Amino acid sequence: MSPLAWGYDAIVKKEVFSLGSFDTINGPTIKNVQIGYETYGSLSANKDNVILLCHGSINNSHFAGKYHPSEPRPGLWDHVIGPGNIIDTDKYFVIATDSLTNISGDKNPRVITTGPASMDPDRPGERYGMRFPIVTIADFVNTQKRLLHSLGIRKLHAVMGYSMGGMQALEWAARYPDMVERAIPVVPQAEQGPYNIELKDIVMSAIKLDPNWNKGDYYGKAEPEEGLFVAYKAFKMTVTSYQPLERDFGRTWAEIGKNPAKSMDYKFAVQAAVDREARSAAKNFDANSWIYIAHALNLFQTGHEFNVRDGLAKIRAKVLFIPSKSDLLMFPDFSKTAQTLMKSMGKDVDLFELDGDGGHSELVHIEKAEAKLRAFLN
Repeated sequence: MSPLAWGYDAIVKKEVFSLGSFDTINGPTIKNVQIGYETYGSLSANKDNVILLCHGSINNSHFAGKYHPSEPRPGLWDHVIGPGNIIDTDKYFVIATDSLTNISGDKNPRVITTGPASMDPDRPGERYGMRFPIVTIADFVNTQKRLLHSLGIRKLHAVMGYSMGGMQALEWAARYPDMVERAIPVVPQAEQGPYNIELKDIVMSAIKLDPNWNKGDYYGKAEPEEGLFVAYKAFKMTVTSYQPLERDFGRTWAEIGKNPAKSMDYKFAVQAAVDREARSAAKNFDANSWIYIAHALNLFQTGHEFNVRDGLAKIRAKVLFIPSKSDLLMFPDFSKTAQTLMKSMGKDVDLFELDGDGGHSELVHIEKAEAKLRAFLN
């Protein structure tokens, strides 16, 4: 099944949930909080058929369908969501939310989030910038819980997410063990270790070294696009692996007749392609929001306890880890270590490794786990 196949044959709408004031786990209160969300399928009378989907660090809640028929492609997991599909909308009510401090900030009208790009209610006419409170993965989970409770939902058939969303799945299971029956963390980590912390610091440093970042005070001025450009290039090389690049580019020159050996201005095809992708991303990302997302990731430890064992010990849900064999960002060993630790505690935990050479981006091919997922969800 192709990742671009049409699965959820419907037009979707981004809804808005207003929380009002929100207390972060670090203490500060954020006023006038809003998050966006999408739903697929129908909520059962008993409200017990809910699957919550959680997105990755540079994405949003658009998992399936299209906002308009003319859109070129549907949501990221559209090919596994829909009637009779792996995530069966004939059976399940699927809901997904935009994260706090979403990387899009105010750049994407179909992303609804509160973060550093939002207007500061205590300073009329000004955006928060770096005055915005530090937030955590647990705060993302708590906003989702507020939304679910507003809909009368008290039980989750499953919570499933990829990358940063996989961390949210584990946090859900640890923080609200009575509410979560199944957790499916895809290409996840149970905590951020030093390797990933430093990778995030490279992304944050690239942004902060751009003079236009100006300590986060750039709204209404020239934005730090060069910093975002470099940050995205660094990020791109953590979520891919070498095999697809070898296949797609090899050592081909970017332009016929322009040998990189003849001029520093001539590039290889891989450089030119990643440059184009990074330039586009830089125009669609909010720099401060990416810094906040990166910091939230670095602070993550399941359950936000003294150590990861204490967090995982709280989980009572059935857990299915789905790492990627070729992942160079969230190595499969991270999932295997968490699985072993949970097994030693007598937890109901399983693991399915996505084969393929897509690296962290192999998460797109979640259909490779179809048999395991169908059995787990059923």
